[in-house]
Amino acid sequence: VSKVSISEEIRSEYEKSVTQLESQSDDISKLVWEYTTLDLHITPVTIKSAKLGAVDRLQFESKLPEHLRNPQNATNTATVDPCLVIPIVIPNPDAAATPVIVGLKLVSVNNPSQRWNYPKEGPTGWVGWNSVLPKSRSVVLTTSEENALIVSQSTGQPCLALPEPGDILPVHLLPSLERFEKVILW
Repeated sequence: VSKVSISEEIRSEYEKSVTQLESQSDDISKLVWEYTTLDLHITPVTIKSAKLGAVDRLQFESKLPEHLRNPQNATNTATVDPCLVIPIVIPNPDAAATPVIVGLKLVSVNNPSQRWNYPKEGPTGWVGWNSVLPKSRSVVLTTSEENALIVSQSTGQPCLALPEPGDILPVHLLPSLERFEKVILW
């Protein structure tokens, strides 16, 4: 499991981002909180259970080693880019254990169509696996992270977002769906 988990640099920044959003301690976290609660209508309970975070993407990236940075950001002239931080996880081989975080997806609050994965290349996983309980027998699949959060919040059903753009389900994630009696495509 440790071979696919995220680097300590990314993990440390992620943990800070979760605390930052929960406390709304600065302007970035307040902007992300407003986007998440007012624009997406995601409740504070869902924010906490999904372990969402808030960062200024430019500051976040400046703290990472060069090999973990996203090269498409080199020409960005913005001075601040508040982003919602969403963990990307895979199930732990021990079904009762906490899922393993393999990456982060950052969604720009100013332009939600702009998204970045960290690390930029690496294993893919699920957004929303933390909504899956060991006793869950069905799961809903959606095409976006926001839809997964909203559907899970609205229905109480565990809900996962397809991890790849273009509605692609990577073959290596199929075994994680075998435990479910029903998979609902949203």
